[in-house]
Amino acid sequence: MGVTRREFLFASGTIGAGLALSTLGIDMFPVVAYAEGLRKIDKVKSELPPKCWTLS
Repeated sequence: MGVTRREFLFASGTIGAGLALSTLGIDMFPVVAYAEGLRKIDKVKSELPPKCWTLS
């Protein structure tokens, strides 16, 4: 299983943006914490049947 061009460009862009923001002195910890919270919500939502998605 290889990495597609789209995945590579997304990852390199994300890393580049993170480095650019961190060199400007912007704290990225709140952003990372928020993203992890969204990831947990998405995981719970993906475990539910599709009919339950409209209820949340």
